[in-house]
Amino acid sequence: MRAGTWTRERLVPLRESLRTEADPSRATQAYRVEERSALTPRGVGGVLDTAWEIFSTRFLGCVGVALALTIPMRAGLVAIRYSGVERVTRQALELGIELMAPLLIGVLVANLVGEVVQGRSTSTWASVRSTFDRLPSLLGILALLAIGQTCMGFLVCCFPFALYVYWQLSVAPAVYAIERRPLSQVFGRGLRLLKGWASFGRFLGTVVTHFCMFFGMGLSMAALDEPMVRAYVLELTSLDGLTLDLLATVPAAIFMAVSTAFLAIILTVYYFDVRARREGFDLELQLAELEQEHAEPGLEGSGRVREGGRA
Repeated sequence: MRAGTWTRERLVPLRESLRTEADPSRATQAYRVEERSALTPRGVGGVLDTAWEIFSTRFLGCVGVALALTIPMRAGLVAIRYSGVERVTRQALELGIELMAPLLIGVLVANLVGEVVQGRSTSTWASVRSTFDRLPSLLGILALLAIGQTCMGFLVCCFPFALYVYWQLSVAPAVYAIERRPLSQVFGRGLRLLKGWASFGRFLGTVVTHFCMFFGMGLSMAALDEPMVRAYVLELTSLDGLTLDLLATVPAAIFMAVSTAFLAIILTVYYFDVRARREGFDLELQLAELEQEHAEPGLEGSGRVREGGRA
């Protein structure tokens, strides 16, 4: 490798050494370089802070996309409940809707967040449209993820293994939406990215935090499905079951939209964190930016970055 030719392979260990360098001036320089990118490696708190910042700045886009799915979903569940279809058919339809809607939200929000994090100016509608441009493979990834989550339900008796399966599936929506890989490569790519106890610990920390944030509201939303609570509310309000379900549709849809969208943002930021740690993806983008800004005429695309204004 020629001197002056900087690649991810050289910069990743350099970044790690600078982060632990005893010289404060060099450490400060390393952090200053990292601040140029929103994709730098971070801990659980950093992932959550970044996710919250994206959630607050793109609230209407992310939650709007989720609401466009959760409101029809909740209305569809009410319609199925009172449609008079056989119990087995009703349960199968309910399970399909409850699985597919959150998964589709995860893919759509991952695509939107990917554009934001990488600094691309893309409208919400354009992001959604680009996702649906690959409709056959989109349906395929949703079906495979639904099968995976269904298997997790059967593995709940072996909770550690179910949690491992959930971890391995967690970045699949981001891999599919952001890297735009063929369906056959999505899950293998996730397996290559997600390795090590430290990575699993960061995943577990972010997911548990999300669970704690929304557990109380989720419990109150699910309370109406309990026969004793439902009977008490019907008696107290003098409403019939259909009216009660219709009234609960909007708040339940809003809660699910906010919770699912925020979880999708967290997992997408976690995906970028994993790529930055394992592949130096943040450095790759910084190198491309530096080449564009400082490369001399005729050197664009050569992989060389000028230092101090000289090649």
